Amino acid sequence: MQIGKISTVFKVYDAMMGSGKTTQIIENIRTAEKDQNFLYITPLLDECHRISGTTYDPEDVLKRPLITTEDDTSVHYAYLDDAPLKERRFKHPSYKGGNKAESLQYLLKNKENVVSTHQLFMNLTPNMLDDAKDYVLIIDETIQVYDVYTEHSSTELEALFRLGWIHVDDDAVTLRFNREKYGDNGGDPTGTKYENLATMCDLGQLLYVDQKLIVWELSIDTLRSFKEVWIATYMFEGSQMSAYLKSYGVEYELIRFGNKPSQIKHLVTISDNKFINEIGTKTTALSSSQFKSNKKALCEQLSKNLDNYFRNHVKAKKSDRLWTSFGRSTFSNCWITL
Repeated sequence: MQIGKISTVFKVYDAMMGSGKTTQIIENIRTAEKDQNFLYITPLLDECHRISGTTYDPEDVLKRPLITTEDDTSVHYAYLDDAPLKERRFKHPSYKGGNKAESLQYLLKNKENVVSTHQLFMNLTPNMLDDAKDYVLIIDETIQVYDVYTEHSSTELEALFRLGWIHVDDDAVTLRFNREKYGDNGGDPTGTKYENLATMCDLGQLLYVDQKLIVWELSIDTLRSFKEVWIATYMFEGSQMSAYLKSYGVEYELIRFGNKPSQIKHLVTISDNKFINEIGTKTTALSSSQFKSNKKALCEQLSKNLDNYFRNHVKAKKSDRLWTSFGRSTFSNCWITL
């Protein structure tokens, strides 16, 4: 962090689902000073509309907000009359005039309140955050702070190492892009297939682990670009993001409230049906590696067992059924119908 820069304040609203985290934050935004600006990021587009008070055409797969009027410099949405944050006039980044990242940068520069998805936030660069110093960033659910880097193959990256275009920094882990050696006589990767790689190296986002694995890490400077960061989640202390903040010495205020697990324990029933549970007998039976190696058979059996449980044991209607698992990528081409 630069000397003289005011430290970013981090607050974590830690409460169980249904305890009113979002309601609390909405009220905090509503009652904040009128000149305080907010960037609210959330996993789903539907939640973007819930926060902003906008709506969209059900037939629009992109779920773009309905617009009343627009001109070359401004857009006016159709806000719902009963939306609690209607007066804050939250804006959505759009594709008009470029891409969503450029749109977000424009909105921040013009001191607009903005609502967006996690995915767009992950692609921000330092230049886009020059105007974020007066903003409160709100993260609805923890964001991904680490991921395996797959944009370029290991073979291609090995070639870049040999050419000297990329190298490991003095800390023996951070990957850097060497512009002086890029190309035949040195050059700028802007506009080439390596532009994104160079940007992430500039941000210190790529880590070379055990000389074989490149891991993407969210730049801590991205979060430190904001006046305050509010995180709404549950069991934050056990999360990857908590460990990430602690690794950078970031202190945060933990605000716990709402129901305790003991208060809803009576609502949880674990089936003791041996036939249905047989699929998970082995310790690693439903692990990510098992789904990758035995995807079709495992998904088919799991689908039958879940349907059997919902239909015959608890007699739950489809509208009352809920199931969850690890990341969706493991389930590509694997459908579980309930």
